[in-house]
Amino acid sequence: MTHTHHEGLGCACGNPLWKENTPKLLANELPTWPKPTKTDGPNGLIFVGSTIQTLEGGDDVMVEALGIKDGKVVATGALKDVREALPGADVQVLTGEQTLLPGLIDPHVHILPTTLFDSWGLDLSPFRGQDLIGEKYTISSVVEKLTVRFDELRDAENIKVAEANNDAGPTPWVGGSNLDPSLLYGDKEFNMSVFEDNGLNDYPALVMNTSVHIAYVNNLAFDVCIEFYASKGKDVLVEEIESWRKQDGLLFELEQIVPFVSAMPIAQSKDMVEAVKNIFLTASSRGLTYIFDAGVEPADSDAPNSFNQPNYLKALGHSAGCPVRIGAALVARDEENYTKLIQNNDEYNRVYEEKEGDDLFNFAFLKIISDGSNQGLSGALHEEYCCDDNYELTEHSDNTGILNYNPLGTYVDFVSMAMKDGWPLMIHANGDQAIDNTIFAYRHAYQMENCCDSDHTTYYGRRNRIEHASLLADQNFHDMKELGLSPSFLTGHIGYWGWMFKSTIFGQERSNDLDRCRSALDIGMRISFHSDNSVTPFGPLRMMEQSITRIMEGAPKDETPYPQVLNYAEHLNSFEALKAVTYDAAWQCHADQWVGSLEVDKCADFVILEKSPLGLEGQDAIGMRDIPVLETWKGGCRVYLNPKSSEASDKTNVLESILNTEHPN
Repeated sequence: MTHTHHEGLGCACGNPLWKENTPKLLANELPTWPKPTKTDGPNGLIFVGSTIQTLEGGDDVMVEALGIKDGKVVATGALKDVREALPGADVQVLTGEQTLLPGLIDPHVHILPTTLFDSWGLDLSPFRGQDLIGEKYTISSVVEKLTVRFDELRDAENIKVAEANNDAGPTPWVGGSNLDPSLLYGDKEFNMSVFEDNGLNDYPALVMNTSVHIAYVNNLAFDVCIEFYASKGKDVLVEEIESWRKQDGLLFELEQIVPFVSAMPIAQSKDMVEAVKNIFLTASSRGLTYIFDAGVEPADSDAPNSFNQPNYLKALGHSAGCPVRIGAALVARDEENYTKLIQNNDEYNRVYEEKEGDDLFNFAFLKIISDGSNQGLSGALHEEYCCDDNYELTEHSDNTGILNYNPLGTYVDFVSMAMKDGWPLMIHANGDQAIDNTIFAYRHAYQMENCCDSDHTTYYGRRNRIEHASLLADQNFHDMKELGLSPSFLTGHIGYWGWMFKSTIFGQERSNDLDRCRSALDIGMRISFHSDNSVTPFGPLRMMEQSITRIMEGAPKDETPYPQVLNYAEHLNSFEALKAVTYDAAWQCHADQWVGSLEVDKCADFVILEKSPLGLEGQDAIGMRDIPVLETWKGGCRVYLNPKSSEASDKTNVLESILNTEHPN
C-alpha cells in the first residue's frame, strides 16, 4: 500500500485492464435485448394511483395521474385533465401501496471493466446481492469458491482424457475478481500460501483485488507466464516476472498485473456479450433507467483499427431495446495523454455544448483521477492511515496514500488546460489531501479562465463535480459552494466500509467526515449518490437507505448499541435521498433535459415500486433496498417486469370506480 505509481486505480476509475481482452471480443457485437412487454400504445397510456411522484422542478409534487405517448410525458395532474389530454388512452391502475417514481439514475459506474471481470465468472466480492456477506466472508469462504472452480477444470480435463481429445488448447486459468481483504473476517492476509496450502496449484490462477491495485497469483501462474513470454523471446520481461515471485504471490499495479492478464486465454466472445447484457438487465431490474460511465477510454487516432470504447457505448445506447440510457465521461490520465488522445483527436476535439449528444447517449465530462481508494489505503491523506497493509492497527503506518500528480503544479496546469478547452470536469478525489488539491486546482483554473462573474453562472453552468468526495472538512463546503462544485457520494463508504473506517482505517474523528450529505445540502449544493459499479452493487434504493440511516452494516452484531450508526447528524430524509438519485443526479450528468423528473416533454422513464420509500425516515428506512421493483419503463416501453408480479388480477372494477368518480381537483 505504500508503493508509488503514476495513475490511480482506487476504484474502477481509469482502469485500462479491460483493454487486454475486451477489444478482441466486443468489436461490433451487441447484445440482443428482450422485447418490451408493454408500450404506451397509439393513443397513449395513463397511469392512475394514489402515489405518483413527479419531482417537477425538483419539488415534492404528487399527482393523481400521469399520461404518456410516443415515449414522452404528455400530461400530469388530475385524472380528468390527463384524460382530456389523451382521449382514448389505455389506463393502468396502481393498486394498494404501489408507487410510481421517475426513473432512477446512477451517475458513476464502469461498464466495460466490470464486463471483463464478470466474464471470468468467479465473483469473490463481500456482497450477496446488495448485502454484505458479513461474518461468513472469510479466507475459508473464498478458498471454497476457488476450489469449486478448480474442481470444474479438473472434471473437464478428465472428460477430455476419457474422450481421447488431444485438442487441449491453451492452459486454462482460474480468474477471480472483487476480492476485498479489508472486509474479510478474521485473517485478512491473502497470498500465494493460500493457494499452496489448499491444493490450488494445478492450474494457473489470478485473483483481482477490488481496488484493482493488487492481484494475487499462485506459483503455477508464474511458470505459465514465464513460459508464455519466453516463447516470444521477451527475455527481459521473463527476468522481471521471475523477480516478482519474491512478493509471495502479490502483483502490484499494472506493470506487474498486465503481463499475467495478457497471458491468460481470452474469454469467449459470447461470455463477454452476455456479461454486458447482464449488467444492463440488472440495472433495469433495480429501477435504473440512466447510468453514467465515469471513465471511457478515448479512441486513439494513431490506431484506427483498435477497439473504440466511445463508439461501442454509443452503439449500445442506441441499440433497439436497450433498457437503460447511457451518459459518459472521457478519461484523461495526464496532460500528455489528454493532448494526444482528446485535444488533438479530431473525433473528440470539441468544446462542450449543452445538450450535446441525445437522450440515448450523451458525453458530458472529462474525467481526471487525482488519488486512489481509502478502503484500499491509497486515498491521499494529510495524516497517516491508522493501520498497516493487513489492516492491523499501528501507531505509525508511514502511509498517507498516493497522489497521481506530483508536484501539485502539474495537476493544476492539467486542470487549467482542460477547463480552458471548455470541458466540464469530474475529478476523482477520495482523501482529504486530494480534495484540497482538487479545490485548489479548480480555483486556479477559474482564475486563469477569468470567469469570476458576480453570480457565478459560469461556474454552475459547467456543473463540475468531485467524485466520491469522501472526507470533506467544513472549509471544503464553503469553497465548493463558491466555485459551483457538487459532490457525488459513494454511500457504500458508510454502509459497507463504515465500520472498518471507524475502527481501523481512519479512527473515530476522521470517519465522522465521511460522506457529509447533510452539510452539503445545508450549504446549498446539489448532490448525488453512485455505486461505482462494480465496486459496490447497483442499487439506488440501497444508496438512499444508506444515506438515511447511516448504519455501518459491517459492525459486529455484539456491538452495543446495535446497529452502529456513523455520524447521524449527516443523514438525509427520504425525499432528499430520492432527489439525489433522480433530479439532481440528472442535473449533474447534464441529462436533466431528458430525465430526472416526470415533466411534460421529458422522456417517459419511470419505475413502479411495490410501496413508497417516501416517509421512511431514520431506522424505519432499514430494508428500503428490498422494496420490490415491479416495473421499469424507458421511453414509454416497459423494459422490466418483476417475474413475481401478477398481471392476471382483475382490475376492471377498480378502474371503473376510479374513472366514474368525480374528482374536485
